[in-house]
Amino acid sequence: MLCLIIKIEFAHHKIKHWIRVANKFMVLNLLIIEADDFFRKNLVQRLNDERWRILFVENQIEAIKMIKRKKIDVVLLGLKGLKKEGLMLLKDIKNTRSLIEVITINTSDQIILSIESMKMGAFDDFIVPFDIESLTRRIWEAHQKKKDNEKNLVKRKQGK
Repeated sequence: MLCLIIKIEFAHHKIKHWIRVANKFMVLNLLIIEADDFFRKNLVQRLNDERWRILFVENQIEAIKMIKRKKIDVVLLGLKGLKKEGLMLLKDIKNTRSLIEVITINTSDQIILSIESMKMGAFDDFIVPFDIESLTRRIWEAHQKKKDNEKNLVKRKQGK
């Protein structure tokens, strides 16, 4: 009996180890949509992570093409430069790939856009200036939510 318990404990720790290893290699596909070239390049540089594949575009047309062609997990959507078109883009993203999580980035003088984006299903909204570590954490949380939603969708389809 003691031998069985030890084997189970060992197997449990081994599984935990492999989950940690898998999480280290899990790639997050991040799309940054930002009209301001300087801000976009700064975001790409600050968010550089070996577990992330960062793609970036500056306008709605390129964004929709990218979302249709690539597997995107999380979108950072800059609302300042796009204004109302940014909200339309959020709607298009959700209509095209409903499981993609969108985090909007905005300035305090356009808070109405932030409120509207949250009503339309944005995962979160960040007001410039913001803490990069907080943004990084929310990106990972958005990614996890997308993965959970994908798993739930598969379970529902299998249950039918």
